[in-house]
Amino acid sequence: MKNQEIFEYIVTSLDFIGKWRENSTLEEFENDLMLMDAISYRLYSIGIIAENINISKFEKEEVIVVNQLIEFKIIFSNPNYKISLLSNLIFSDKLGELFGFIFNMIVEKFEPKSKLELTKENKLSRDYKYPITTSNSIWTVKKR
Repeated sequence: MKNQEIFEYIVTSLDFIGKWRENSTLEEFENDLMLMDAISYRLYSIGIIAENINISKFEKEEVIVVNQLIEFKIIFSNPNYKISLLSNLIFSDKLGELFGFIFNMIVEKFEPKSKLELTKENKLSRDYKYPITTSNSIWTVKKR
């Protein structure tokens, strides 16, 4: 995969995590094993795919972010991780900051003519031509 595809996967995964977490409190989250497993798996998959990012032309700050993404694999590949570690990560601003940084990186490095907008729900969004075609599939997306 190219860097752009990897970053798009990571942004999508972080967006899923944010949406899944959105409707639960900390206590509900810590008592929902299925949600914790789903989020742990997403974070782990982000770490695995982040290892494939070619950082040869990246600036120092971008390399640091890539290393943080790779750390997700290390942290969550350990079956003995503490629920509080996952909870602290999910309920802090860390993932939101990573989402914003990576989204902006995609726009600046791969799509300089893209526009970054806030939707009514205060989430980051871009305008795409429809249907969205990738190297592997065609996505059908409803216009808002």
